[in-house]
Amino acid sequence: MRALLRRLTPEAVEVGGVRMELSGRRVLVDGAEVGLANKEFELLRVLLLRAGQVVTREEILREVWNDPDMKTSKTLDMHMSWLRRKIGGERRIATVRGVGFRFNHD
Repeated sequence: MRALLRRLTPEAVEVGGVRMELSGRRVLVDGAEVGLANKEFELLRVLLLRAGQVVTREEILREVWNDPDMKTSKTLDMHMSWLRRKIGGERRIATVRGVGFRFNHD
């Protein structure tokens, strides 16, 4: 089963100057390695794999925290703020008011 999942999941994802090496758990922003906490890494993974698409708060909470009912919590907003600071702010990760977030291609 793991071998099948490895074939379906890319080893690296690169969008708009952000490269994520999934198996090595490395993130490079414009060629420089950036250290991310576990939840920040998972949050970025969810957004990068759907770059250009809006990912709802509920989807993120389900995939990263395994708890879609946490939607009133500020935990997601706090982690998103930390992640934005590390990878280049709002120009890379846009808030779609009332819905969720989108990782921009540019």
